[in-house]
Amino acid sequence: MTKAGQPNYRTLLIVLLAALAAVSGLTIVHDLSAQPAGLDFLALWAGGRTALTEPGRIYDFAHVTALQGLPLPPQVLRPYVNPPSALLLLAPLARLPFGAAYAVLMLA
Repeated sequence: MTKAGQPNYRTLLIVLLAALAAVSGLTIVHDLSAQPAGLDFLALWAGGRTALTEPGRIYDFAHVTALQGLPLPPQVLRPYVNPPSALLLLAPLARLPFGAAYAVLMLA
């Protein structure tokens, strides 16, 4: 409370922002322990890369999965399943190496 009996909103705001930052940080750490950052984007990037190099194989699940370079058993597929119109956004990113493309996506 301030001198006139009113609550100190500045201190309350600082405490709430610190709590929000702590919870956000813990959430990020938890999420990254479940799967590496960018894993979901990898199939999209591979689809864009395929559209640039072999457009007829965009929906070839085995090809797109192999392009991702993950050590997966043969029965596990990580296909590109989005409509062709999504490639208008993904193909330019696929010209970049995966790490750079993911960084651009996160900064956009």
